[in-house]
Amino acid sequence: MAVNVQTGIGMVDIGSYKLGPQIPLFGVEHKAATRVETDGVEIVYLEKDGFEVTKPFFWWVWDYTLGKLLSAWVLFKSIRLIHRVLRERIAKAEGEIERKKLEQKLEALAGRKTRQPVLDWARRNFGPSVMTELFAIRTSGFNSGSVVMSHFCQNVACSQALDDVYNVTASFGWEGIRMIPMVGQSDPLSRFHLDCPNGQSVRNRYRIVARLHEQLIRGETLSVACGSAQPLIHALSERKRQGALAGVSVLLADVDQSAIDLANHRAEQAGVRSVLIPLLTQFAVLPKALEGTSFDHIEACGIIDYLADDRVVDLAQMLHSKLKRGGTLLISQMSKTRAEKVLSDTYNWWIIYRSPEQFAALLRKAGFKDVTIYVEPWRVHMVALARKK
Repeated sequence: MAVNVQTGIGMVDIGSYKLGPQIPLFGVEHKAATRVETDGVEIVYLEKDGFEVTKPFFWWVWDYTLGKLLSAWVLFKSIRLIHRVLRERIAKAEGEIERKKLEQKLEALAGRKTRQPVLDWARRNFGPSVMTELFAIRTSGFNSGSVVMSHFCQNVACSQALDDVYNVTASFGWEGIRMIPMVGQSDPLSRFHLDCPNGQSVRNRYRIVARLHEQLIRGETLSVACGSAQPLIHALSERKRQGALAGVSVLLADVDQSAIDLANHRAEQAGVRSVLIPLLTQFAVLPKALEGTSFDHIEACGIIDYLADDRVVDLAQMLHSKLKRGGTLLISQMSKTRAEKVLSDTYNWWIIYRSPEQFAALLRKAGFKDVTIYVEPWRVHMVALARKK
């Protein structure tokens, strides 16, 4: 029987859309497979109950067969593009020193063992025009002909891409509405590629973050690099349903206006827009923008995967200083798994990976003494709950 609900951009009629298996978010007991305590930090490895862990054997075979071929083909196209750009820059080089540096990169790009640093450099430093071209490479059976996959690849590491991964399977929703990607309904290619272990693990992180927010959010709350803020908004929607949203206000900080616009749109859908306060700011001036403020609860998910250790510590120390005594911080990190090669070679996605122990050490160095790290079942994403004593 069809369920009649409101439809519109980023929403879907439950009765007219083929959904994957419904995996409950709130009210599910997440079981810990293992709890390990090291240097006062508890690391909780979660079992699959209440999470997405589907077709692990299929994906293992895929990663080492057709997935590997796909990655190799996209990597070849990326190297060819970078080679062309380096040649163009060498021809335009004004000084001998600059020309030699570019020639060294071109030579390193030709070696299987020496090209990785050049690839990482290109993904970070090629500038908007070439970066757009690098992330817009079209490949049959992957992103060619798929609106959602094309959109995802062009927006890797941005809030729009995260919106695609969160909602490609229409697993999440509120008020009788299931969310779909803002760019449009998913298609077979996007449902296949974004349902891989990496995609499932992102949605597992969503579940952990939303559940913790639902339990912890109170008073003055800050979301740093908020993106679409969908897990946070989902938790606010649940708290509204429970009648427990009074006194909560959420400051959403991001460098990207489109991310804040997306968060506002999702909040309108959830009926919690009134508790959000947007803040468009560069992170270099975030401490100044937050002068005179303090918070009961802070979120910083999906940001430190791009920061070197010293910058992670600086950020965490700043957030520690902004927490009231007894306040809580949710912060996430990716762990080094077989996902690394897939993300770098297939999606040109540059990430700094850390182990749970390395993640914990950085938080402790920043001043957090009470830390629990939750590791989702694929062991790709981790979420730390840190309290200020």
